[in-house]
Amino acid sequence: MGTDYAAQFIIGLREMHHIGLFLYDTHDPRSRQETLDLTRLLIRDNWGDGALLKFHERVKDALDPRGVIAPGKSGIRPERFRGQSH
Repeated sequence: MGTDYAAQFIIGLREMHHIGLFLYDTHDPRSRQETLDLTRLLIRDNWGDGALLKFHERVKDALDPRGVIAPGKSGIRPERFRGQSH
C-alpha cells in the first residue's frame, strides 16, 4: 500500500491483542484515505470471516445448549439470541 505502520502483539494471561499504529499526514486527504484503505484491508484479511466468533458460538452451543449461562458475555450469544440487536 506504500505506507508503513508500527504493530505489536500484547499478550496477557488469557488474551492477545494486535495493536497497530498508523501514521499519516492529517492535513493531506490522500494520505488519510490511503491509511484508511490499508486499515480496512488489514482488518478484512485478518478477520477470517468471523471464524473465531463462529468457533466460540459452536463451543457455547455445545456446552450450554439452552443458552442460560452468561448469555452474550464477551459478545458470544447463545443461538436463540443471535441476530438480535444488543
